[in-house]
Amino acid sequence: MSADSDGDGFPDGVLAPLAEQDDQGRLRPTIGLRAGTSMAAPLVAAAAGLMKSVNSALDPDMFDMLLATGRLTVDLGEAGRDVRHGEGLLDAVRATAAALELLDETRVPAMLTVAPRRLDFGISSTSAEIAVSLLGNFAGDAFAILETDSPWLIVDAVDVAAGGTGRYRVRVDRTQLPEGRVQFGVVRVRGPENTVSVAVSAQQPPPSPQSDIGPLHVRARDVDGGITASRLVEADEKAYP
Repeated sequence: MSADSDGDGFPDGVLAPLAEQDDQGRLRPTIGLRAGTSMAAPLVAAAAGLMKSVNSALDPDMFDMLLATGRLTVDLGEAGRDVRHGEGLLDAVRATAAALELLDETRVPAMLTVAPRRLDFGISSTSAEIAVSLLGNFAGDAFAILETDSPWLIVDAVDVAAGGTGRYRVRVDRTQLPEGRVQFGVVRVRGPENTVSVAVSAQQPPPSPQSDIGPLHVRARDVDGGITASRLVEADEKAYP
């Protein structure tokens, strides 16, 4: 974390999932740069656990084979393994799908996964994205259907494949939220084998009281042209234009 060997302006850490508190004290999912095996090992172990959960026959040799053939990662930098990026960026969905593919003579269920599984819009946010992925095989046409029973929630397709997987934008219509109360909703993603629910929360704060602090003298200066403009602004019905 003290070096920038690739010259991108950031420390040479690894992006890791984190949680940070916002101004309202709510935990929000985020990512940040971290370094060391104490951060990386749990992420790899979690991916291996997902693989083992769908293929109990998975052993270290099989894991190494999948890693060496690029089936667990997204390649970075030079093609194949390289000194700077190793085997590439670990992809848990890709890794779990690879473990499923090792099953012989077994039907692989088409299981939907959605990330993130919770959206907290707080008092001001209006939109966020979710990603819908498919593990396994499905022979039909449509296998991902998104729906919600909350009138203040709207779901729009952003980058979606023919079958329904891809990125969706979840929007909040704040005009339909009651003031001062936290509202909870659900976006459901239905597939042929399972349904995944995304929990959503949002709050519409009560209107702030408007104040009249008297006339304001506003001055703006164009730093390029050197032109200065000034204006006297007074409140009109307890509001400033």
